Amino acid sequence: MKFGDELSLTGYSIGTKNGHTEVEMRWNVLRKPSADYYVFVHALDGTGAMAFEGDHSLKNATGAQTGAWTAGDTVADRFLIAPPASRPPGAPAP
Repeated sequence: MKFGDELSLTGYSIGTKNGHTEVEMRWNVLRKPSADYYVFVHALDGTGAMAFEGDHSLKNATGAQTGAWTAGDTVADRFLIAPPASRPPGAPAP
């Protein structure tokens, strides 16, 4: 999935880590980003309602925000989301 002419989301994975949902989003930099971007994840329940969400600044493994990335970079952005107490971490929707 392309985001303008700057970034392409090439994959993602969801797991658990220390009682949180761990999300990894893999990016390819098509052109040097013109700004520092944020990413958001909305997890839906089985009815289509939002179960929980997580938003954060998109960074590479060294902590550099997107404005410092260069064309050709590949980035794995990993972050943790604390789900509500009623939903175990990493659990798929029913």
